Amino acid sequence: MGRRIGEYVRKPGSGKNKDVTDAVEKMLAAQLMGDASTVRNQTRVIDLAHRQNNSYLSGSQVHRLIKKVCSHLSLPVRDAQSSPGDHLGDVCVTLKDNSKIWIELKSQTKKLRFRDITQADYVREGTDFGRKYAQENEKFNKLIVGNLRVELKIDSGATALDNWKLSDLWVADLALLVDSERRKRAGVNYSSDLSKFLERKYLLHICAEGARLVRLDQLEPVRSILAGSQLLVNLKTTNASVAAVQVSVDDALISGRTVFTYHFGYRNAPGRHKLHDFALAVSSGLVTFN
Repeated sequence: MGRRIGEYVRKPGSGKNKDVTDAVEKMLAAQLMGDASTVRNQTRVIDLAHRQNNSYLSGSQVHRLIKKVCSHLSLPVRDAQSSPGDHLGDVCVTLKDNSKIWIELKSQTKKLRFRDITQADYVREGTDFGRKYAQENEKFNKLIVGNLRVELKIDSGATALDNWKLSDLWVADLALLVDSERRKRAGVNYSSDLSKFLERKYLLHICAEGARLVRLDQLEPVRSILAGSQLLVNLKTTNASVAAVQVSVDDALISGRTVFTYHFGYRNAPGRHKLHDFALAVSSGLVTFN
């Protein structure tokens, strides 16, 4: 039987937490641009959240970390925008040669440790990974039924996935290229185009422990897949979700360790999918700031 309509609609999140997340994104873009006025304004927003116990970090603490990150990147910036219209990252940076890079920001200013990244949603709802997995795994396909199947758009654009392997679609999800329209917007028309885009996208994670930055092609499980390693997928059913799909990579360094978990039909949402701390911790390209 299908679930009742609306059962998987996400519950409203805390507006105060979103205010902080938005402020960190705007501060990052402003710091890249050398826009001191906007940095001060966003510092005040975070300070207010800090006083109200909605952030463990003050505005100045966040700014100190962001300054270190920007100094490390040392980009020749022409422009930087938070929440860009292309939706390819939280911050889009246009360089002086008019090329672009994107920064995906996981801002968890009310989390103490880096390992808490698993508590954040990395990507949500339906993605082409789930659609391809439904084609390849009969048990999973039979679990995703009724309204949940509709909300995840499991049967949408299935023929467009014929030339994509499951492993490439998982890598695409890490870049938030979750469907063919998003990949086309990024110039990723074939799996062979993925590495070029990943070279121009960074993941930045901020929490009370500090900040850490990695270019996506240097995230160890991604590097392994691009080098030809095998994606390992394990389907589980749990009380918290209709189906959980655990991802690991067949590499001597990380074999048997979960680096990502997809949760379908997860409590208050159709899909809440998590990056595991282990994926970052084993990455030689990871830079940490504190």
